[in-house]
Amino acid sequence: MAHLENASLRLDLARYIATFLLQYLTLVCWSWTSGFALGSLARRTVRVTGTLFCLVLFGELLAVPQHHNEVNAAVFQLTFYDRVLPLILRTVLVLLPSILGMRHGLRLARPPLLKTVLWAVVIVIMTAMASRTLAMSGVYGWWRLGADSWQVWLLPLAVLWPVGYMIATASWQRWSGKELGRA
Repeated sequence: MAHLENASLRLDLARYIATFLLQYLTLVCWSWTSGFALGSLARRTVRVTGTLFCLVLFGELLAVPQHHNEVNAAVFQLTFYDRVLPLILRTVLVLLPSILGMRHGLRLARPPLLKTVLWAVVIVIMTAMASRTLAMSGVYGWWRLGADSWQVWLLPLAVLWPVGYMIATASWQRWSGKELGRA
């Protein structure tokens, strides 16, 4: 608690908390949007593709050995931090939003255009902000590609393809006059 008395440390703590919350919220939005695209694209096979998605999401966690930084080895010796916490985070941040997006995609295959555009703008802004904070914090240094590599900068764009699908679908629906609520 003595650390919180220092104003600069409080500022750093607030900055780190805001960065993590932004990254978590961005991941939740990506997950929901991907689930929506999966639900509306694969309507008949959503149960199969959703099950395969879950197997990939959790199978990697259980089948592939997790490598941790040696500095944090003492923390990851505890089963909670090594196995349980990653399972909880994947469930809350990826699985639940994806399932909600799939359900929404099954019910409403073509969302209203204005809502879709606003949702897309919010996700693009959050993606840009999260990418910027990751690049500034050196997280991209974990990869073999550097932060200046064009592949790393295209990664957030690849994650945004479901947003493009939602906009295209809503635009086509409005253009063709089949907007929801019209008979």
